[in-house]
Amino acid sequence: VPVGSHPTVTFNVPAGATITDVPTGTGWTCTPAAGSYPISSSSSASTTISCTRNDELAVGAAYPDIHVPATSTAR
Repeated sequence: VPVGSHPTVTFNVPAGATITDVPTGTGWTCTPAAGSYPISSSSSASTTISCTRNDELAVGAAYPDIHVPATSTAR
């Protein structure tokens, strides 16, 4: 991530998956916000989820994980 930029993680909900609640992670803000879930690839809601941060990463450090509560119907 370039200096002064905000890191963003964006992903599409894959076929057969349902995101059951807003993704969480220390320092991350994810959209859509709470109240928009569940979201699945077959729903009329957006199937893209984005999480952003407003802090810079120190050299040699890593950002905390993003936890995505989900279920799957895929076999």
